[in-house]
Amino acid sequence: MGQPEFTASEARLLEKLQEKKSLTGWPREIAKIVKVELRGLDYARNKLGGYGFISEESMTSETGDGTQVIKLSITDAGMQVVPIADGKGSERVNDDIKNLIANMGYTQKEIAEELGVHASTFKGQLNKSMSYEKRNKLINKIKQLCR
Repeated sequence: MGQPEFTASEARLLEKLQEKKSLTGWPREIAKIVKVELRGLDYARNKLGGYGFISEESMTSETGDGTQVIKLSITDAGMQVVPIADGKGSERVNDDIKNLIANMGYTQKEIAEELGVHASTFKGQLNKSMSYEKRNKLINKIKQLCR
């Protein structure tokens, strides 16, 4: 069996972990070290963890001071794979939003019409990187429309 194809975010995270063995800190700071956006790091953590290439440990204290510190470590399986990106980075941008729309049984065109924007404008927005706040606002609007 071969290895899975990696997004740019997954490849960068794997490469950095193969070099350093583990990274500890706030997710936003780890994203800066790996040179990916926070959303890309979240996606990469989820996928690579699912493959068993990395492990994640919450280092947050029980006092609940609101900070989330994590430790990402590479597994033996993760050391065996070659971190090469598939070159399809733009297709993976906002995949979670696209999947949300599809899972709710709508097309992107239908959602665009409900939001009052042209379908091509909406699809263009989905293919570009958005700020964290803009993404969350859009996700909440879509969820409200689909209720």
